[in-house]
Amino acid sequence: MKNIPAVLDSIFAQTLPPDLVVLNLDREEVLPEDIREYLAGHNVEINLMDNLKVYKKLIPTLRKYPEACVISIDDDWIYPDGMIADFMETHRKFPDSPISGNKVTIYGLACHCGCASLTKAEYFGKWLDCIDERVMRSCASDDLTYTYFIARNGRKYARTEGTYYENMESLSSEASYTNTMTADLFDSWDYLQARFGHIGEPTLMVYMHINHPYLVPAYLEAIKSICDCTYDLYVTYSEDNAEIEAIRDTHPDAVLRKVEYSEDGMTPFLDAIDCHPGYDYALKLTTWSSHNFPFTNSLNLSGYALTKAMMDVFLSSTAQFRKILKHFRNHPDTDVICGVEGYKVFDSLRGRTFAGCCPVSIFMCRTGKAHNLVESSSDPVRVKLMTGMKNSFFKKFIHYLFTIERNQNGPGKIVTILSFPITIRKK
Repeated sequence: MKNIPAVLDSIFAQTLPPDLVVLNLDREEVLPEDIREYLAGHNVEINLMDNLKVYKKLIPTLRKYPEACVISIDDDWIYPDGMIADFMETHRKFPDSPISGNKVTIYGLACHCGCASLTKAEYFGKWLDCIDERVMRSCASDDLTYTYFIARNGRKYARTEGTYYENMESLSSEASYTNTMTADLFDSWDYLQARFGHIGEPTLMVYMHINHPYLVPAYLEAIKSICDCTYDLYVTYSEDNAEIEAIRDTHPDAVLRKVEYSEDGMTPFLDAIDCHPGYDYALKLTTWSSHNFPFTNSLNLSGYALTKAMMDVFLSSTAQFRKILKHFRNHPDTDVICGVEGYKVFDSLRGRTFAGCCPVSIFMCRTGKAHNLVESSSDPVRVKLMTGMKNSFFKKFIHYLFTIERNQNGPGKIVTILSFPITIRKK
């Protein structure tokens, strides 16, 4: 309350002054004498209402002035003198979009900024009537709630060139703004979607690099486990084969591109991300087959067993894929997830970066961090090692006793008993 004169002075000093300043107060709040004298000398409309916390700042004003551009501000910041002009200029460029003054996003949607945003009632549409005290109290963030209902009405926030929470002077030790989405905010988004409808699914690039075509059917079957996101399939290959035609039949919208041979597919993978930006995540699948990597108990996986172990981290079931998405959602500091089965020495890499180690052929990452996987950077990736195996020691022990795999070097199958391989071919 004590900051009102300083804050409003920064508003009245704008290069483009407002037509009206609205101050919504809890009807039980008592204005100090000096504040009342200040407000009496300025063109400020004061509205008294029940205590609805931050909710009272924006929604009642939109309902009272449905045709107006409403710029919401906080009472603990000094605003740059060009703020209103910047917001109105951006509004002229994007007349059908609300305008946000921050960089925060959720599932690719720019978020409302409580201390600096421009909105109109029409941007919420019929959903404006759904925003009540109960909804606001059920969510961890009012900004997130506004973002959801704007998106539910088919609109998206545009951004000013400035990010005003970075350029404003704070009047309070408690005044702060974060660029980080936390778990409780994602939980609030889930609550809103469960109650009012699903929007804003994360977007996923599923990238498949084919070196061993016989594994393609297994991969196509596995990606059926992908859920709770919008995904597109991108395929690169170095030699024409029948499996490529099968992909065209089963996934007619897939992007297929013939490239030079690449053992791990990293170069064409990064090219695909550069050529098709905008995805939240990328799942990289390479038909890895011919290498051996030790487990923690020194048992080896090879051939399809290795591929399947790495792939099961993500695609063993819809529940497993949801687990991966949930981890990314709840741990904003995780940049890439991969399987422990895919590393030679994974204990030394837990929670560290890919420095000095090429990433495995199968992993999932945030697309904004993809290039950091293979390039030196002052912003290193954070790795989470996971496994898709349940009762993994038992499964690894059974694998040691007896396995049947396709012969990667020719026709037939290979039966391995107590680590001794036997090749079986049809006559």
